Amino acid sequence: MTQETLKKSGNYSSHKHRAAQRQAEQSRAGREIGPLPAVQDPARKAAAEKSLQIFVDTYFRDTFPLEWSADHKDLIEKIQRVIERRQFAAVSYMRGFGKTSILERALLWATLYGLADYVVMIGATKPRAVDNLNTIRRELELNDLLFADFPAAAHPIRALDGIKNKAGGQLLDGKQTRIVWTESRLVLPTVEGAKSSNAVIGVAGLTGAEIRGSKYLNARLEVVRPQVVLIDDPETRESAHSLFQTAQRESLITNDVRGMAGPGKPISLLAAVTIIAPGCLADRLTDRAIHPEWRGERHPFLKTWPDRMDLWETFGGILTDDLLADGDGSSATKFYRSHRDEMDAGASVSWPDRYDPGEISALQHAMTAFLVDPDYFFSEYQAAPNRAEDGESEDLLSPGDVAAKCNSQKRGVAPLSTQYLTAFVDCHQRLLYWTVCAWTDRFSGAVIDYGVFPDQKSKHFSLREARPTLSQKFQRAGVEGALYQGLQALAAHLNRPWLREDNTPLTIDRCLIDRGWKSEVVNRFCRENPWAALTPANGFGLTAKKRPMAEWAKKSGERVGPHWRLRTDAAERVRYILHDANYWKSFVHSRLAVSIGDPGSLSLFAARPSTHRLFSEHLRAEARTRVEASGRIVDEWDLRPAAPDNHYFDCLVGCHVAASLLGISLEGDEQRKPRGRRLKLSEMRRRKRERGA
Repeated sequence: MTQETLKKSGNYSSHKHRAAQRQAEQSRAGREIGPLPAVQDPARKAAAEKSLQIFVDTYFRDTFPLEWSADHKDLIEKIQRVIERRQFAAVSYMRGFGKTSILERALLWATLYGLADYVVMIGATKPRAVDNLNTIRRELELNDLLFADFPAAAHPIRALDGIKNKAGGQLLDGKQTRIVWTESRLVLPTVEGAKSSNAVIGVAGLTGAEIRGSKYLNARLEVVRPQVVLIDDPETRESAHSLFQTAQRESLITNDVRGMAGPGKPISLLAAVTIIAPGCLADRLTDRAIHPEWRGERHPFLKTWPDRMDLWETFGGILTDDLLADGDGSSATKFYRSHRDEMDAGASVSWPDRYDPGEISALQHAMTAFLVDPDYFFSEYQAAPNRAEDGESEDLLSPGDVAAKCNSQKRGVAPLSTQYLTAFVDCHQRLLYWTVCAWTDRFSGAVIDYGVFPDQKSKHFSLREARPTLSQKFQRAGVEGALYQGLQALAAHLNRPWLREDNTPLTIDRCLIDRGWKSEVVNRFCRENPWAALTPANGFGLTAKKRPMAEWAKKSGERVGPHWRLRTDAAERVRYILHDANYWKSFVHSRLAVSIGDPGSLSLFAARPSTHRLFSEHLRAEARTRVEASGRIVDEWDLRPAAPDNHYFDCLVGCHVAASLLGISLEGDEQRKPRGRRLKLSEMRRRKRERGA
């Protein structure tokens, strides 16, 4: 019957309705994936619910072909404890340990057994995080054992045949499975009675926008937020060598990531990391002195060193010769095989099965890595990066060690034995950095306060991104006017009573102000301000090729001290101090290396290490190179490439120079010249006339 005939007979509408019904039924049948297969082995599934170790061993054995080490078992147990008890943990293992694969399977365990409705894995970058989610999805699609025992999660995903556009219309027994499959989120199928029903697995790069506001409206119209967050190596090699990027990533973890569960909600956090460089994010998260809440642990690959290091040095020489001759290292392996008992004596490794083809033991693998590149070995294998970089001596403390070197005094309070207070102001167009130190005999010092003007709201900031700045604080002034007014405000803050431990008021005896930038403004300010302690200062590094200050000819009216000269700028009508920054920077770090309580020690006021973090990072923003030239050996200091801010370091150096100007020395009072009484100007003129006569 033609369409025209149907219309005339009046049956067209009913025919159209029946055709639509048939089409809908066919579409529905095409989208229907039921019935759901039964669980193949309930006992096997139930056993794995109680133990993440059993779960990984049972369903992913092909992913982990080597035998587990004690450290692997410890990590898996720790992850389970963190997930179940909503704890924090940070653990460091060697590169290639399998951390990522374990974390990915742990997220599956948490969701398949209903331990969390929303889990997240965070990587250093979004592409790396997306790879994590793709791995998890492929396990659900292709892992036959998972399909057999977790059909509620795996069957609907496998039925998509890798076509995510089919997810929106998929039906199971006539009900939508509501799978969500995006680049950074996988919502498991909604299946009545399944523990994994509508659970969310998300991934994110640490610096991405996904971290903030992570939430999902589930099938029950409930807003769920992440309850379990596993962090996998959250830094790149570039960011690990940048103090600023490290600070940004650390702030994201300690603030944004910790708050992903929502206000007042507990969250499980575990960071599995490999330490790349001293002071990197992994180094800081696993340092209990800096972050005790993370319960940091470091697991070296080489637990104990071999007794016969001489034989290993011979092995290293054979290996080098073999490789230089385009060999494959087999000559060194042959030497090791013939001396193995002696070369193994005393040594132990954390993972005996971890070695490469052509090697015969994990110890050989470890020692080869050590002999080829010691810095890489200590960082990537031992979780102990070399703190003395670029040939630096061990007296250069790490930022964490500096930040933890605190005395018992509160901020702004000088120790009872204080003889002098000194201050230094480092001038910049955007900010003024300042530091105040208390001094006793023999250069024993204490940093009692430091800061910037204008004050910054954040504990960790850079000069480049400072808000507010001097120009924002003094909007009607130009660059010079803003600097002058900033110095006025800061001088008023510094020139006040400072309390000693016994509540005795003290004042700053000498305050140096850097005049390297806008010297005419600094000179004029020091000349016009009534505070007599103010002195302009110039610091510059005398290299090994230049004559030391001690050999300079003394100018008229000049006062000479250890690596400094107090001179008169006749044109500006001010006295200013010139000092050798290279010498005094090494001197400062020598004081930091002295233990508290010993003469010549330098410490910081009592505070959590996190409070001193920015200050301590400025102190390690420069690296020194020991240079020999013209018969002299000099430490020459330069900014590290990834550490643009060193301003508190300059302030601390200036405080030491000011202390030396006041007569403080390592030798103590017996070597200090008596200050004597202050002569009036008229008496000085009289004595000059008498000498002339």
